[in-house]
Amino acid sequence: VLLRSKGFVDTGNTCFESKEKNYVKRLKNAGIKSGDSQDVLLQVLNKKVYFCAAVTKIYRKKILDKYQIRFKSGILHEDEEWTPRVMLKSKKVFVFDDTFYMRRYRRNSITTSKDESMILRRIKDYLFIADTMIPYVNNCEINVDLKEKLEIHFRTFFISCMFLYLRLNNELNKRQANNAIKEKLNLISEGKSIRFNIITLFVNTFGLEVTSNILLNFNKYRSIFL
Repeated sequence: VLLRSKGFVDTGNTCFESKEKNYVKRLKNAGIKSGDSQDVLLQVLNKKVYFCAAVTKIYRKKILDKYQIRFKSGILHEDEEWTPRVMLKSKKVFVFDDTFYMRRYRRNSITTSKDESMILRRIKDYLFIADTMIPYVNNCEINVDLKEKLEIHFRTFFISCMFLYLRLNNELNKRQANNAIKEKLNLISEGKSIRFNIITLFVNTFGLEVTSNILLNFNKYRSIFL
């Protein structure tokens, strides 16, 4: 069961206001039709309302037990690996556009923390998940359109890591992140999209930091890449 979520911030906590608005807008399930799980997953990816959080869904336990689907321990953003596996093993997904889950945006959470060790860990775990899930998706017996969309979804984790990299100030952390990200350049260099080819060319020509800043400075064009 796919549920609708809504984000909120405490009164006076203005630093997350714009993010909250984007979050609420992004998680509407209006227009998403219940049905075959692959079709539902393709719908939310096409409409850019896909959200991996496990708490926004209800599952049949027998599916989890039958396929031994468990959260990967020791990593952040484990929902990114969990949710596609569950949906691809399910037969039907029922969609509700009523709000069942409220998420509070708070300081120092995994996604809002400015702690550089946390940011560095997020980068490494995003890369690990993408590196794991792309082969998994390619080996699944699913329709071609869905396979392409999921592959693109996971390849864009590389770009997310580029933006996380720009939040680092410590030179040691930046070197570690730079090495980790460039080591996984294949995540986009092997992508079939021209946007991945362009980013690969820029990273190889100008380096990671310059390319990341170019994408950030041209913020209005970020939707082309993400």
